[in-house]
Amino acid sequence: MKTIEYWEVDSCFDRDVTHIGNFSGEATAKFIVEQSKGYRSMTKRSLTIFDSVEDFENNTREKIRERALAKLTVEERNALGFK
Repeated sequence: MKTIEYWEVDSCFDRDVTHIGNFSGEATAKFIVEQSKGYRSMTKRSLTIFDSVEDFENNTREKIRERALAKLTVEERNALGFK
């Protein structure tokens, strides 16, 4: 499993959104946004690429939640409202 974090730059004018590009660094994306006349914006995104079906199934929301809850003590689960 690989997770890539990147910055997406879009241009939005009159309900029309145009994808400008994806950038690995925030500074580069910010430079591209600042070159425009105020219609561009940037958003931090992440992309996860799984190597196998098993890898995907072990990273579903339910599996991640089970692993997180397993790390909690009984007192911590009670304090959070979990049984």
